Amino acid sequence: MKIGSGTWRRRVGLIIVLVAVAWLGWQIVSTTLGSVRVNSNPAAAVGWAPGSPRALAAMAEQQLVDAEDDADMASVEDLADRALLASPLQQSALRLLALSADLRGDSERATRLMPVAGSRSAHDSVAQIWLLQQDVRSGQLEMALAEADLLLRTQPALWSQLLPVIGNIALDEKVQASLIDRLAHNPPWRTWVLTNLPKIADPSVSHAILAGLRPTSSPPSNKEVGAFLDRLIADDNFGLAYLEWVSSLPASGISKDYLYNGGFNLPATGLPFDWILPLKTDAETEIIDSADKSRGKVLHVVFLNERVARPLANKLLVLKPGSYALSGLARAENLQNERGVAWRLRCADGQKQLIVESELLSGTFKWRGFTANFSVPDDGCSAQWLSLEVAARGALEQQVSGEIWFDDLSVDRENETTEQD
Repeated sequence: MKIGSGTWRRRVGLIIVLVAVAWLGWQIVSTTLGSVRVNSNPAAAVGWAPGSPRALAAMAEQQLVDAEDDADMASVEDLADRALLASPLQQSALRLLALSADLRGDSERATRLMPVAGSRSAHDSVAQIWLLQQDVRSGQLEMALAEADLLLRTQPALWSQLLPVIGNIALDEKVQASLIDRLAHNPPWRTWVLTNLPKIADPSVSHAILAGLRPTSSPPSNKEVGAFLDRLIADDNFGLAYLEWVSSLPASGISKDYLYNGGFNLPATGLPFDWILPLKTDAETEIIDSADKSRGKVLHVVFLNERVARPLANKLLVLKPGSYALSGLARAENLQNERGVAWRLRCADGQKQLIVESELLSGTFKWRGFTANFSVPDDGCSAQWLSLEVAARGALEQQVSGEIWFDDLSVDRENETTEQD
C-alpha cells in the first residue's frame, strides 16, 4: 500500500506527539532520528562494515525518516533485525522495531518492545516520549508522571515541550499528591516548572501545588511564589494574588497593616506585596541598619548623579474604596534635584490613575515626618502600586545626587473606628 509522504510524516509525528496537549511536533522526530543522517553516512558505513550493529541501526533510523510506504518499512525492520542479530543489546534497533510496529497498527508488539528499549536507555528521548504518550492515552497518569520526571532529569532540552504535559497531568487531583511529593524532594527541574507553569496552566493548578508544598520540608521559595503572583496580577486578579501571598507568609510575619513591612525591619522578599527593590543601576536602594540604634532598619537610597527614570522602591497594596493617609519619616543629605523625590500611589488596574503624591523631598534635613491624604475611588482601582520616584516631569529633571532615608511608612484609614470595611 502506497502512503503519501505528507500522510506518512503525520503518522510518524503522532507516535511522538502527545496530541491531546499539542506539546511536541514532527521536529522532535526529525531532529532526533535525522541527526545520524546529518553527522554521518550510514549507507556508506554499512557498505564498509555490513555487520556493524551501530551502522545498521543508523541506516534504519535514516530510512524511517524517509519512509513512504510499507516496502520502506519492511527495509527498516530488516535492518533493525540484522542489528539485533549482530548485537542483541542494540537499544536503538529495539526502539525502531517498536516504532515500526506502532505505525503498522501492531500496538501489542509496540507495547511489548518499547518499554524494553526505554529501560535500556533513559536518554533515548524518542522511546521515553512514546512511553509517556502511551501512559497518558491509557490513563496511567502516575506512570506518565514517572516518565515525565525521567525525561526532565535526563533531557533538559525538552523541558519547554514537557511543561504542558505536567500541567495537564497535574489537573488530576489524584496525581497532584504524587507531583507534590516529587517536587518536595527538590528535583533539578522543580523551580523551572513552578516558575513557568503559571504561564500555561489554569491558576488552580499552581495554587494546589504551592499549597501542597507549604507544609513540607521544602516549602515554595519566593521565586516560585512570585511567578504565580505575577500571573495573577497580570490577569488583574489582585484579590487572589493577595490571599496567595498571605498564605506564603510565616505566622510571625502576618500583619493586618495596610502597608506591610513599612518599618523595613523584615528582609525585602521582592514579592509584589512586599518591597521590590531594583538592582543597582543609576541609584542604589537597600534596606540597612540605621546609625540610630533606636530606629532599627531603614530604607536607604544613594543617588549616583545620574538620570533616574525608574521607581526606586515599590509595592502593591489592596485598599478598599475610602479615605486614607500615607505617612512616614524621612531624612536627606545633599539631595540635589530639580524637584526632589516623592512617594506616588497609582491604581494598578483601570486607567492606572495617580491617586496621590507625597510632598517633594530634597536638600539636607534630619528625621522629619510627612503625611499625604488620599481617597481610593469606588471603581477601577481594586489594587494600587506605591512607588518611590524622582518627581521629574521630563528627562532634564531626572538628574539626581545625594542620599535619602525612610522609616515607619504607614497607610491608615481615616475614621476607621466608625467606618465599616
